[in-house]
Amino acid sequence: MSPPVFDFNPERKGTAMMDKLTQKSQEALHDAQALARDYSHQEIDGHHLALALSRQVESIVPTLLQ
Repeated sequence: MSPPVFDFNPERKGTAMMDKLTQKSQEALHDAQALARDYSHQEIDGHHLALALSRQVESIVPTLLQ
């Protein structure tokens, strides 16, 4: 059985899980989903999320990675 697929679109407040995340977290998940899609990957994994977080503007993550 496949795990449930979540829609990480910050424009849609469809899931209770997404409502509990900060705006920046929602954006990072949305960007990770876009990266996975761009590379024709069927799943979002840590690599997608790490890259999305490192690219966030006005975030502490890029500074921490320097």
